[in-house]
Amino acid sequence: MVTLLIVGCSNLTSTALQGFYQSAMKNGYHIQFSFENDENTFVAYINNIEINKGTYESLGDRNYILKGDMDELTVKLEKNDSFSINMENLSEKLNDSKPIQLKNLDKVPTYFEQIFSDEDKETVQNLLK
Repeated sequence: MVTLLIVGCSNLTSTALQGFYQSAMKNGYHIQFSFENDENTFVAYINNIEINKGTYESLGDRNYILKGDMDELTVKLEKNDSFSINMENLSEKLNDSKPIQLKNLDKVPTYFEQIFSDEDKETVQNLLK
């Protein structure tokens, strides 16, 4: 009975969009998302530089809508606690127009201090154009 309870609880946590997700390196860049499920907020980064932030909500069946300051995305959380994004310009420049997969690295969100050179910020912003 205890084993059944533990397995049941672990399945619940694996189906919630929460914590820190990161892509594999794509042309020298990592895509990262932090999700705070208590407040339903997220922050998106490229190489630790913030590119978008906002709120998210569940659409059911592990589908979520992310409503950000810069962009709105719909994602589906897979059973392996990963999801893919397809931001047209970003996917084209970094991944031959294929969706970019992000995997959960931690259930605790990670945030980055935003101290970068203007050149670094400009390089990241050019990926989004």
